[in-house]
Amino acid sequence: MTTENKSETQPAARRFPTWGDLGAMLGIALAAQLLVGGVATTIALALGVDVSGLTPEMQGRYLAATYFISMTAALAGVLSSRLRPGSFNTERG
Repeated sequence: MTTENKSETQPAARRFPTWGDLGAMLGIALAAQLLVGGVATTIALALGVDVSGLTPEMQGRYLAATYFISMTAALAGVLSSRLRPGSFNTERG
């Protein structure tokens, strides 16, 4: 049985997250927030809802719903880009 140097058989793993990874995740979250907020507002306006005249209770419900949907979309985006080859740090130990 031969002993090989570990550095010769496997590439050196880099730390995760790097500054670039954090920037990409922040960009995904920002894009999800803008996309979901824009789509929700467009749908509300198409249905004839006056979003500027909502009661505080309805504003809270609207924001809670859009926040939940946008964060779910952001999490799905980060996880899918993390698992995609060539994005972020794909080396596994």
